[in-house]
Amino acid sequence: MNHVVAHDELLPTAGRLAADIVGNDQQAVRNLKQLYDRGSELSVGDALALEQERFRNFRVDPSEIERRRATVVERGRGQTR
Repeated sequence: MNHVVAHDELLPTAGRLAADIVGNDQQAVRNLKQLYDRGSELSVGDALALEQERFRNFRVDPSEIERRRATVVERGRGQTR
């Protein structure tokens, strides 16, 4: 996400973004953060190869998929109010 905001909107906007990040699946957030950190040290080609490797090995318990989807949908509903 990339936004330009007025100075007086900076902290409220950052707070909303932080709340949105915290509202996501924390294991996924940690995995992505680790991937970004490691990828920033690599060439573009090596970073893409690392991303492909990680996602090939990424496993989600199928029973979790519906729970996560419902959480995302509910969070989205709250954002439109």
